[in-house]
Order: sequence, then C-alpha cells, then structure tokens
Amino acid sequence: MIEFGRRLRDARTQAGLSQAEVATRLGIRQSYVSRVERGAQNISVLACVRFAQAMGCLFSTEFMPKPRDGDGDGIAFGRRLREARERAGLSQADVAAHLGITQSYVSRVERGDQNITLSACEAFAQAVGCIFSTVLTPSPRDPDGIAEE
Repeated sequence: MIEFGRRLRDARTQAGLSQAEVATRLGIRQSYVSRVERGAQNISVLACVRFAQAMGCLFSTEFMPKPRDGDGDGIAFGRRLREARERAGLSQADVAAHLGITQSYVSRVERGDQNITLSACEAFAQAVGCIFSTVLTPSPRDPDGIAEE
C-alpha cells in the first residue's frame, strides 16, 4: 500500500493537483487522500481506478509470476488472478483455505464480481506465489494536452 500511495502522490504532483483538488474531484475529504498517499488507508481496486481517473491516469494491476515465467499480457484483473492460481496448481478452495475466506469469495473475485482492497490483492498474490504490483500510467493525450476518453 505504501508503494501505491507513493505512486499516487507522484502522479498527483505531476498532474499539478493538490490533495484538496483531488478530494474535490472525488467528493471525499482531503485527509482521506493524505492517508491513501501515506499508505495508511487500505482502499479497494475500484477506488484506485477512481483516484487514477481524477488525476488523468490509467490504473492497472499486475499479477506477475515470480521471475521464472512472465507472460505480461493485458487481460482483466480477475482473469489474471485465476491464471496465476492455475499456474500455481491451486484450486479456489486451496486459496480460500490459505487466506481464511470462502471459496465463493475467491470465485467472485476471479469473475470480477467482487471489489477487493489492495491488501487483499497482495494476500491473493502471495497465496498463489506471485508478485502483485499496481501501475499508474498517464492517460494518452492529444497534441493539445487533453486526455482522451
């Protein structure tokens, strides 16, 4: 969470925005933005997307296999998690037991029906032997400097 907060702060300052401006765009308190940037606030993946959009960035996640076998394609979050679990030779029930959650929760996450927090993403990645990282990328801009939609 701390690394994501640092990336978020860097993206915000690069966009020339204050914490208060980001908070206004999102309809939240500036103190919440501050906690997220310090890594003191665990937020959901959906909230990460909203933060990135407020700063004109794209947000993506990566479940990267440990250095021995990367694939790097751009598939959806839940599918990446499922593929990482399958590469590890684990069932949904195995992951659920390891994390102390239900198999149905794992299934909902893999289908994209369950919004989860960054710390939960890290726990899932660890359970399947992967490295989890977040990526903030500036949105494509046209020659006039306006973000494309």
